[in-house]
Amino acid sequence: MVLADPQSERAILGAVLDDPSCFESIELADEDFQDADCRLTWTKMRAIIDSGKRPDLPMLGSEMPERVKFLSELNPITAANASYYAERIRECSKRRGIVTIMRKAKELIDGPVDATLEAIETGLVELQGQDRRDMRALRDLLDPAMQLIEERYKLQGRPPGIETGFHRLDAPLGGLRNGNLVVIGARPSIGKTALALSMTLNMAAKDVKVGFFSLEMAAEQLVIRALASTGRINSQSLASGRMTPADFAKILDAGSVLQRATVLIDDTPNIQLTMLKNRARRMKRYGVDVVFVDYLTLIRHGDARTPRWERVGEVSKNLKQLARELNIPVVALSQVGRDAEERMPTLADLRQSGEVEEDSDVVLLMHRDRKAAEEKQDYTTQVDIAKNRHGATQMVELVFLPTYVSFEEKFEVGGGGGPKHRPPASGRRAVALKTVNPPADEAAAVDDWDAAAPGGQG
Repeated sequence: MVLADPQSERAILGAVLDDPSCFESIELADEDFQDADCRLTWTKMRAIIDSGKRPDLPMLGSEMPERVKFLSELNPITAANASYYAERIRECSKRRGIVTIMRKAKELIDGPVDATLEAIETGLVELQGQDRRDMRALRDLLDPAMQLIEERYKLQGRPPGIETGFHRLDAPLGGLRNGNLVVIGARPSIGKTALALSMTLNMAAKDVKVGFFSLEMAAEQLVIRALASTGRINSQSLASGRMTPADFAKILDAGSVLQRATVLIDDTPNIQLTMLKNRARRMKRYGVDVVFVDYLTLIRHGDARTPRWERVGEVSKNLKQLARELNIPVVALSQVGRDAEERMPTLADLRQSGEVEEDSDVVLLMHRDRKAAEEKQDYTTQVDIAKNRHGATQMVELVFLPTYVSFEEKFEVGGGGGPKHRPPASGRRAVALKTVNPPADEAAAVDDWDAAAPGGQG
């Protein structure tokens, strides 16, 4: 394994002596150099160039009198191959970084497994973050921008992102966009999971592949909810087993519908952030278009002694990075503070959960008048688009159907009678809810995923 390339390190110094203008385009860090003499020379070259002067051997000699012998062995060479030498140096630097991570993991191997995994992932993320994305001129970005505009024009007003199936949400949001972190916040029992599952079934009806991390609810419970929603079956009947022959017929019909597409469900409780990210990457390899996380504050991360808000902030930041890395929407559910129990939550209520508001691209806050629901059977639920990087913020109303534990569009009907809800579109298809049960270890998880994935054994 090659951990250093002294010849390339000396060659890049010679290239800068030949043509200092190549220095900025090379973008090597001081620590990328393994040889101490080369590293110091690079640092001095940087200082000389920053002062507006041209580095040469006499000037470097005055700056590094103790390295005169080393400098005398340097010769200016053509800068034409500077990028090749730089890439060689960068590769060796990354290899040394990997070795450092492995050594640290070895030191931690007898400690808590989660801490070891966390140290490895943090090291790898930092190492990958060293890659620099070149700056691009505005003129070079015009063509791809025009292509994007043309693609959106061809949509004829349809959302550019993945449609949730709720038109009143999709219109202002433009659907769920790739690379975005979408947060759904509410107090308990308002229906965060029900809304996420309704979106999942609506998306699956249009052949969108969905990944669903269910940290609070078992996969089987989620599937029962999907059956109730798809088959229009009383969820309490399914839970209690008190079903009529007609209910059984609906279950069979719903089951056949739920076989026509795929959602990958992972119901590992208290999942570690590292494991969630790895499994989300695996989901992406299986073609998943969007990932739901139910819910954010149940993800384990960091030292338990660290303040909760700080740990939650780190989780939300990592989920945003994950959305960008996989180039898919990540939808995370989150509870809001107790102060919002009797009123519509605000972004201020979400701020109690670390940096969730700051990291998110879209925030949907839910509220329902519990008194009206109990006394008038009015389950109108307000969904406040409190943050929207791509458009306006506004209030949207959906209807919660407690019988089926799902949400549907709301529309008004003349002549009184109160708010009505829009039934599912004709031919609505849902998804084959293939589950991945909590494995005994990560190796077992790989087997489970391979079996559950499209084209797998399951």
